Amino acid sequence: MENDLEKACNLKLLLCAFEQLSGLKINFHKTEIFYFSEAKESIARYTELFGCSQGEFHFRKLSNADWKEVEEHFEKCLNSCKGKHLSTSGGLTLINSVLSSLPMYMMSFFYSPTRCA
Repeated sequence: MENDLEKACNLKLLLCAFEQLSGLKINFHKTEIFYFSEAKESIARYTELFGCSQGEFHFRKLSNADWKEVEEHFEKCLNSCKGKHLSTSGGLTLINSVLSSLPMYMMSFFYSPTRCA
């Protein structure tokens, strides 16, 4: 949500109402809040409001060699022997399939922390 403390208070009230109506309990101590741009100036207020800890993103910068590996991977997929014998629509389906898997493949390059309960 956008950086607005009043909207954050309304969200907290909505979550409390959800707890009362559903009988479920939200465990804010196991929850993390992620901040971006201007909201970083209000970290203390948001963490106090929700009783959550501050989450951290763990990214690594991709080098040219990493991009070359990605490029080679997709080139291999698109130049498979199966692709040479496909119709135009089959080729487009293959290209669509390979390109739609690109975001997941790229995410595999980044460190993703795992949490154990």
